[in-house]
Amino acid sequence: MKSLILILFSFVFTFLSYCQSFVGDWEGTLKANQRSIDIVFHIKSDSKGAYSAFLDVPVQRAFNVAASDVVVEGDSIVIIIKAVSLRFVGMLRDNKNMIGNWKQAGMTIQVPMKWTGNGTNDKTFKRPQTPQPPFSYKSEEVEFDNKDKSIHFGATFTIPSSGGRIIEAGKTIYPVVILITGSGKQDRDETMFEHKPFAIIADYLTKKGIAVLRMDDREMGKSTGDFMNSTTFDFVKDIEAGIDYLKGRQEVDIQNIGLLGHSEGGLIAPILASKRDDIKFMVLMAAPGLKFTEIMEQQNVNVLVSQGISQKIIEDMKPMLRDLVNTIITAPDTSIARINGIKIFNTWQENQSRTVVKNTTGVTDEASMNNYIKKRVFNLNVPWYATIMKIDPSIYLTALKCSVLAINGEKDIQVDAKANLAAIEKYLKQSASMNFEVKSFKGLNHLFQHCKKCTFEEYLDIEETIAPEVLEFIGNWISERVKQ
Repeated sequence: MKSLILILFSFVFTFLSYCQSFVGDWEGTLKANQRSIDIVFHIKSDSKGAYSAFLDVPVQRAFNVAASDVVVEGDSIVIIIKAVSLRFVGMLRDNKNMIGNWKQAGMTIQVPMKWTGNGTNDKTFKRPQTPQPPFSYKSEEVEFDNKDKSIHFGATFTIPSSGGRIIEAGKTIYPVVILITGSGKQDRDETMFEHKPFAIIADYLTKKGIAVLRMDDREMGKSTGDFMNSTTFDFVKDIEAGIDYLKGRQEVDIQNIGLLGHSEGGLIAPILASKRDDIKFMVLMAAPGLKFTEIMEQQNVNVLVSQGISQKIIEDMKPMLRDLVNTIITAPDTSIARINGIKIFNTWQENQSRTVVKNTTGVTDEASMNNYIKKRVFNLNVPWYATIMKIDPSIYLTALKCSVLAINGEKDIQVDAKANLAAIEKYLKQSASMNFEVKSFKGLNHLFQHCKKCTFEEYLDIEETIAPEVLEFIGNWISERVKQ
C-alpha cells in the first residue's frame, strides 16, 4: 500500500480584508515524538483576486502539494485535509508571524509559522514518461453516477484509433480495462510523488487497441462522496458504477471487460470479480495475497531494514508490533485499546535500550509514548483501516473464474513480493481460473520503478514512473487474453 504520510490537496479561497497578509511563503517546524519536521506553505493570489496555496514537506520528499479546503476570516486561516483528517488553524500575530495548530491523528501540535518572503514554489521534477497531448487516440472527459445517484464520478475514457473488432454496420468495439487506485485518496492518474502511473498505463494500453477508463476516487477531482468514512467494500461499489457506465458505451466490447488494480486496487479487483460473471481478465499490481495484518508486519520489517536497523532488533520488535495491532483491532473501545497498547509497548521497551526505542519508534519519554499509542489507535479505528484489517484475500482469490496476471517488484517494501505472490499463486490454484500467471520483476519497487535505495523517500527522486518492461508485459498479456 502506498504511503499515507501525505495526500495531495488543493484550495482557492475568497478575498477578505486581511487576506493579503497571508500571501507569501510561511515556514515552520512540527515537533512530535522528539522529531522535527519542517513544513512550508506557499500562498499566492492571481490578478483576479483568487488565492491558492501549496505545501512542501521536504523530509517526506513532498513538494508543490496543493490543498483542498480553506476558510479565511479576518486574521485567521483554516486549512482542512480530509484524506488524512488534518486540520490546520493559523492566526496572524503580525504580517510576518503566525501561530498555527496542526491537528491530526488525535493530536494537536502547535507550530509557529514565519513569513519568509514572496518566493514561489517552483520545485519541479522530470517525469519523461507522462503522456502529453495531442494524443493518437480519443481522450474523453466523462462523468456518471452510481446506481442510487448518491455519488457522482469524474473519469477519463480513452478510445483507440485502430484495432478492435468490427461488428454490424461497420461499427468497431474495443476491449476495455478499468484502472483501480491503491489506498489513500487518489485522482484518476493515481498521482503520487509527481508521478502519474495510471496516465502512462492508459496511454500505453490505448495505443495497443485497448480502451481504458480511469476514475477519480471519492472526493477527488470531479468525484463526490465521503472518502474518510468509506471502506474497501464501498470502493468496490464505485468500480461497479464504472462497469455499468462502460456497458452503456457503444465503443465497448462487453465480452472483454478487464480490471487492473494497484496495491489496494489489487484487492478491490478480486472482491468485485468474485461476484460477477462479466469480468474476463484482471491484472494485479503489487496486490495483497496475505491478510493486511500480516502485510503490515512485513511492511514494518522492510521499512526498518531500509533504514539500516539490525535484524536482531527487528526480530525483537516484530512480536510487539503484531500484538499491538491485534489488541487495538479487537479491543471493545479505544480507551481499552490505549491501555492495553501501552502495556504491550512498555513490556517491549523494558528490554530495549533507549537508543533502540528512539530509533525505531521515536519514543523518548512517557508523553511521546502515549502519543505513539494514541496515533495508532486512532488510525486503526478509521473505518477503512478497521475494515481492511479483517479482510481475507483468499476468500476472493479462490472464487475467481477469470484470467489473472499478478505481478510485483522484487524490491517492494510495502507489499512484500515473495510472500504475497506466493499466497496469490496458492489461492489461484484453488480457484476456477484456468489461465493465470504470477511474476516478480527484478530491481523494481512498489511503484514498479527501477530503484537503488528502494526506500519511500526515493520514489520522488526517480525520474522513471513505471518500468517499460512492465508496461510491455502487461500490454502483451492483455492482448493475448482478449483474443481468446
